[in-house]
Amino acid sequence: MQLPGFEYLEPRNIDEAFDMLGAHGAGCAVLAGGTDLIVRMKLRLQSPRFLVSLKHLNDLDYIREDAGCLLIGAATPLARIIAAENVRAQLPAFHEAVAAVGARSIQHVRGTLGGNLCQDNRCRFYNQSAFFRSARQACHKAGGTICYARDGSDRCRSTCQSDGATALMALDAKVTLRGLVPNAPFL
Repeated sequence: MQLPGFEYLEPRNIDEAFDMLGAHGAGCAVLAGGTDLIVRMKLRLQSPRFLVSLKHLNDLDYIREDAGCLLIGAATPLARIIAAENVRAQLPAFHEAVAAVGARSIQHVRGTLGGNLCQDNRCRFYNQSAFFRSARQACHKAGGTICYARDGSDRCRSTCQSDGATALMALDAKVTLRGLVPNAPFL
């Protein structure tokens, strides 16, 4: 399947990335490793007009210790997390979860921590081609009133695919987010 058309944007710093995201709003998506987004675009589950690449934002790629805490940036490749001895020693459950993410090509070529944490939930009915979905009534996730995964459900029963998020929740980890609105609460 081919990707839908889009404009590729390459900010050189975080502020420029936020400017691009603010200018294009809901019509854009953030591209880091792209292992989830590109597949979703090919299936027409997402069709952003703009892709804002994080490729040059090296400030988001780090593993460091500060005040007894291990800090890991959103653009840190999964391969780097797997190879980090301090992650293995201090957060063995998280290390094991990241090592279990997808195929080795995802871990070692493109996958990032931020991408793993921000994956959309998966459903074997919703995550199909547009052609497949067009032959069925829209499910909850697509704005309809049915869940094909569980008959009679009053909401979507899709499954979280982020091994990293599950491990971080079990470890009571904190995630720091930065958005377009300074100091806006995250709910």
